[in-house]
Amino acid sequence: MSEFLPITRSVVQGSGIGPGMFLVFIADLKALGRDTLIKFADDCTLIVPVVSDVSVELEMININKWSDDNKLCLNLDKTKEIIFRRPHPSKLCITPPTLCDVERVSLLNY
Repeated sequence: MSEFLPITRSVVQGSGIGPGMFLVFIADLKALGRDTLIKFADDCTLIVPVVSDVSVELEMININKWSDDNKLCLNLDKTKEIIFRRPHPSKLCITPPTLCDVERVSLLNY
């Protein structure tokens, strides 16, 4: 095991190597349940179905703990929650409570 050393350099923003290095850095970030965690460049998307072995709240606690352990900070201003539903009225789902500190939106613009 290597000894810990201070970080004195960084990767230039906009460089081609930055996103690849970030993916290596976050390789150990995993969802708790059978939910899906999609990682691409500097983004992560968590998909939690209604019927899941772990709640979305516990998944967010896990992600927050991972970021704290790795000395990273989540930007909750950029974090959004969106709920996809079936359009048929007889298949209407009860809307779960909103995640704390996360804005719920009905449309995402990239």
